[in-house]
Amino acid sequence: MPSELDPRHAADWAPLLDIAGSRALPGWAYTDPNLWMAEKAAIFYRHWHYVCHESALDAPGRYVTTAIHDQELFLTRAQDGAVRGFYNVCAHRGHPLVEGEGVKQRLVCPYHAWTYDLTGRLIGAPGAGRTAGFVRSDICLAEVRVDRLLGLLFVNLDPDAQPLAEYAGGLEEAVRARIPGVADLRPQGGAEYFGPEIACNWKVMVDNFL
Repeated sequence: MPSELDPRHAADWAPLLDIAGSRALPGWAYTDPNLWMAEKAAIFYRHWHYVCHESALDAPGRYVTTAIHDQELFLTRAQDGAVRGFYNVCAHRGHPLVEGEGVKQRLVCPYHAWTYDLTGRLIGAPGAGRTAGFVRSDICLAEVRVDRLLGLLFVNLDPDAQPLAEYAGGLEEAVRARIPGVADLRPQGGAEYFGPEIACNWKVMVDNFL
C-alpha cells in the first residue's frame, strides 16, 4: 500500500526507525517516491561520499566526475595545489562542463563558451558584457565540500556537515595502526567488488549485507 509520507516532515516516517521492533521494512518503503525524496535529503545529501584516490588528481588541471544520485559533480586540482569540488553545472544555462575524467587548464562550457579557471571563478563570458549590470567577478561555480581520509577524497553536499575525520570517528588512526604503510598504497584497476551500477533500491543492498 503506498504511503503518504511528506519528506519535509521527518516525524511522518519516524516509525521506520524502529529497527529493534521490526524484522523487515514494509514493501512500500522500497518503492515509495516520497520516502525516496526524504532519504535523499536526509541521508545522501548530508553525508560523505567517496570519489577517488587523490592520485587521480596528481597534477593541476586533472579532474574526475561523479554523481550523488541526480546531483552531478566534479573534483579538480587547481594551480595552487588545492583539490576543489563543484557542481558540474555552468552558471549560465546549466549545461554540464566536463565528462568522465581528464585534464583541462580552463573549464569551457560547450554550450555558450563561458569559461572558468580551476578555482571556479568565471574568467570569460562571450557577449555577456552587453548585459546591463553584468559583473563577471560576481559569478563562480557552485562549490561542494571536499575532504580526505588516508589519501581518499570524499565530497559532501551539506555545507554544515562535520569534518570527515570527526564523522569517521577515529578510523584513520585505527587503519594507520594496523597498516603503517597505508600512505604509500595506490588503487589497482580491475579489482572492483561491484559492477558500475546495480538496478535496485539502495536498501536492498544494505539488507543483503546485514
